[in-house]
Amino acid sequence: MISIFSQTQDQFVETVFRHLGKGRRHAALLYAQWFKEGRVDVNWAEPQARPLVESMIALVDWRLPEVVTQLQDGETVKFLLNMNDNLKTESVIIPMQTGTTLCISSQVGCKMGCAFCETGRMGLLRSLSAEEIVAQVYVAKFVTKVSVRNIVFMGMGEPFDNFENVMQAIRVLTDPAGFGFGPSRITEI
Repeated sequence: MISIFSQTQDQFVETVFRHLGKGRRHAALLYAQWFKEGRVDVNWAEPQARPLVESMIALVDWRLPEVVTQLQDGETVKFLLNMNDNLKTESVIIPMQTGTTLCISSQVGCKMGCAFCETGRMGLLRSLSAEEIVAQVYVAKFVTKVSVRNIVFMGMGEPFDNFENVMQAIRVLTDPAGFGFGPSRITEI
């Protein structure tokens, strides 16, 4: 199965092409539909291309992590996602005057061990994949229905300890064919 969350549009198009030997234009459109509209179907494709698009859809793992807890404190909303190995990540939606900020996690736990931090006290359980990082943004936008303007790596973990996956996630998040976040809208604290 192909992970759409871990790839930019160009990477996704080439991965689909390697599997099917055709369909670059339709793979690009499928990618954009998923990240811009939060859904996937074949209705946009011309009738003769629908079997090809259906083949593409069958190649992709469309599963989302399950939202296991959603807590609201005033206007701030925290949600926990259950990953495939039953470990949980934390994301926080913070409304601000300049637009909604989404705090996302880069790891489950943290090795820094800061005494004031609950995540630090639990220790590092593992780093998140680029797919798991991007999925947090997708869930915020299309499951909790929040229009996210800014992303900050301020949830669980130390982003620079998971550098390669965080950088790939940023490439996916800033891809104009996908979410299209401006690089200045993503930061690490």
